[in-house]
Amino acid sequence: MVSSTSSGSMLPLQLIFQGKTTAVVPNHVEAKEGVRKGWDLTNLENHWSNQTTMKWFVEKVLDPWRVEKCKELGLDSSKQKMVWLIDCWKVHTSEEFGNWLKENHPLVHYLYVAANCTSKLQPADVVLQRPFKHGFRKQFEK
Repeated sequence: MVSSTSSGSMLPLQLIFQGKTTAVVPNHVEAKEGVRKGWDLTNLENHWSNQTTMKWFVEKVLDPWRVEKCKELGLDSSKQKMVWLIDCWKVHTSEEFGNWLKENHPLVHYLYVAANCTSKLQPADVVLQRPFKHGFRKQFEK
């Protein structure tokens, strides 16, 4: 899962590898360095984000980033709210996830990119993934 801030900084990655055991999760030097920097490396039988991985993302990536940013700016992280812009993926819009977020991370408020507008309005899709996919396609066609 690729995430960025409104100022253009990248948040640590959440990488979900397809496999039934942790044997599919990279364990080389670069992966260990990523984990040290806050990456969340995990595995599922499929690689799609679900309720569990979204909660892990909030716990391991998003809220730690919020707390660190508060510290950097001299703000009280026990009071400072943040706005999280997310797409209308069924996990994000589920009542279960919304209730969990409100109960466990009440300072994280979320807004949705309108359905069918992620290719135009979602920063991760427009700024990060689109250029990557375009470059990949160009190399493939070459």
